[in-house]
Amino acid sequence: PLLIEASCKNYIAISALWSPVCGTDEKTYSNTCFLCLKNHNRETDIKLIFEDEYCKNYPQKLCPLIYQPHCGSDGKTYTSKCVFCNAYIICISNPGFLGFNKINMNIDPSLKFSQKALSVPDRLCPFY
Repeated sequence: PLLIEASCKNYIAISALWSPVCGTDEKTYSNTCFLCLKNHNRETDIKLIFEDEYCKNYPQKLCPLIYQPHCGSDGKTYTSKCVFCNAYIICISNPGFLGFNKINMNIDPSLKFSQKALSVPDRLCPFY
């Protein structure tokens, strides 16, 4: 994946803006500011994962049945990188699309343009 250094010099106060990002520590942060805060407080060097580059070989027609949980920047845990990248590619190619049916990963029409997608209760990724 393409790793990007988070620009942490401009933050004076923590923003509550919801703009999730993935860190190289495989955790999802509410926004870049929270990632920078962790880097500052714990003297770590967590970088951002740029998902467009990370998923450049997707979508795949079939994903192997290998369970390797993958934390997405949407706050959901996917069963593998393949499932995550397929979902990510669908999202960026369908701007109005906000959610997945958890059972079969098909587009769930009830989540399109809905606040439901922003408050899905099954978030399994840790947030900081």
